[in-house]
Amino acid sequence: MGTDLAEERIRPAILARISERIVRGPFGEHVDFRLEKLGVDECSVRLPYRPCVANGSGVVHGGVISALIDTAAVGAAWASPRHGERTRGATVGLTVSYLEPARGRDLLGKARVIRRGGAICTVEVDVVDETGTHVARGLVTYRLREPR
Repeated sequence: MGTDLAEERIRPAILARISERIVRGPFGEHVDFRLEKLGVDECSVRLPYRPCVANGSGVVHGGVISALIDTAAVGAAWASPRHGERTRGATVGLTVSYLEPARGRDLLGKARVIRRGGAICTVEVDVVDETGTHVARGLVTYRLREPR
């Protein structure tokens, strides 16, 4: 996993949550998501190509690309010094535009927070293949709050 100096400002428990529960939770393990980069307000997640993530034509399934977008966005939303161990969150909106078919190549979802409000966080995600071809773009709205 790549790092940057901003990582030091994110609480260790939150770094572990992003790595172990968000990216490498049960679904992430199943499709083999890998955390590539994490910094304040940004997260990159890799999806290695395997036939089980593709449709019958060898193109990565749109639902898997959507899950990659959501996972990278959630990582970026959590990647803030503002959040503690008691913080809870949920995706409240997800829009995906598929731009090119992803045939037999690894994908990288690169997420960055474009607006962080009181409880709502808006995250933009670009998905590229290993040649740099822009495969999809997503916009995710995520809600983070402290329990009452």
